[in-house]
Amino acid sequence: MRREERFFDGLRRQKRCFIVISPHQDDEWLGCYQMLLSRSQRLWKKAVIYITESLYPDLREYTTRRTESQKACNYFGATYHALGLKEEQLFKKPYNQQTYIPNLGNSFQGKLLKQIKKIQGTKDLYLAFPSSTDAEGHVVHKFARDLTLNIISSLNPRKLIQYTIYSTEHPSNSRIIRVKNTLKYYNFKRFYPTQWSVIEKDPWALQVVQWHCNFEYMEATT
Repeated sequence: MRREERFFDGLRRQKRCFIVISPHQDDEWLGCYQMLLSRSQRLWKKAVIYITESLYPDLREYTTRRTESQKACNYFGATYHALGLKEEQLFKKPYNQQTYIPNLGNSFQGKLLKQIKKIQGTKDLYLAFPSSTDAEGHVVHKFARDLTLNIISSLNPRKLIQYTIYSTEHPSNSRIIRVKNTLKYYNFKRFYPTQWSVIEKDPWALQVVQWHCNFEYMEATT
């Protein structure tokens, strides 16, 4: 590529914004690690919006998880944003984690829309959020997906990217991205030690993490 071509290519890339909607603190790592680190996005404006903070009774652990996520965003070259929703707020007491409270998203749609538009500014928006396959397996991921779908018509994104976090299944028309296993796996334990201490005790959760340290599934639509 000639010098002037590189210059104009750089200008085009600077006009793009990549935002990841992450249901939990660490889901962006499992689902969008390779995309966030892609060399093709090195000049893009990048951001992660965390929909919920994970369910921990100890306030110190909330603070710790937030700090871990902020460090992860710095690693990706992305800015950190949070919707300010505690995970337990999604469920009625006693906690029924099979479905979230009906119409709960109505209270947060405006806030999420405002955050995205503020981050985007005048740049072309590339928006990543949980896939339908992923939403079928986890109610918090379904909430994040539903919340995003309800505001998309007000955003006019350049491209929508649906990614998988919770499930090891992927949509038939998705693109499979191979990941550098060792680096992603090692850095997950390094940047998210609090969550890792839980995952390593759960064989199924450990299997999911190991799976997603090999592959990422992305379904892109315009």
